[in-house]
Amino acid sequence: PLPITVDGSASDLLSIKTPSGVVTLSLPGLTFAGPVSRSGQTFTIQNVATATDLRLTVGVDAVRVDFVLRSAQAQTSFTVHLADPGNALGTLKAGGAGDYVSSKQLDDGVYLELASPVAFQDGSGPDRASAGPAITSGASQSMAAAGNGFDVTDSLNSTWAGHHTYPIVLDPTVVLSGSSATNCGIA
Repeated sequence: PLPITVDGSASDLLSIKTPSGVVTLSLPGLTFAGPVSRSGQTFTIQNVATATDLRLTVGVDAVRVDFVLRSAQAQTSFTVHLADPGNALGTLKAGGAGDYVSSKQLDDGVYLELASPVAFQDGSGPDRASAGPAITSGASQSMAAAGNGFDVTDSLNSTWAGHHTYPIVLDPTVVLSGSSATNCGIA
């Protein structure tokens, strides 16, 4: 099993303890001064940026990261830093659908995947398994090696956003895929 810890700070938002070391997800440039609430496996941090809330939902095989953009004044691009000082991830390889997957297993048969981001109007959350081009065309993702890990930038397509009503959700989900992924949970 891979324990997941949610800290609730921009510098150490989420960590995944692996046999090769801890992988930490942070959100540089955001502030976490707003109130934090928890409902079950969902954490909501208000006002992390102008007109933007952050919603984290930890499931058995994924951490859904939702940037809830409340108005057109919200920023439309967010960088997630994956700190990996122990090289637990190896490299991040581009998948065929705009996703990235670790080259190394985090545990027996478990890989970290940064799923292709999706954008949708809040309240109309997609079933990721059936998210089609109308949803995925609203967002893009890029990755670069940075410092002790990787910077992954998720961006909202401004043309797509111009045809939709706020609040809009930008969802770059982190997936733990593999045989023991169902043992993951909040520590």
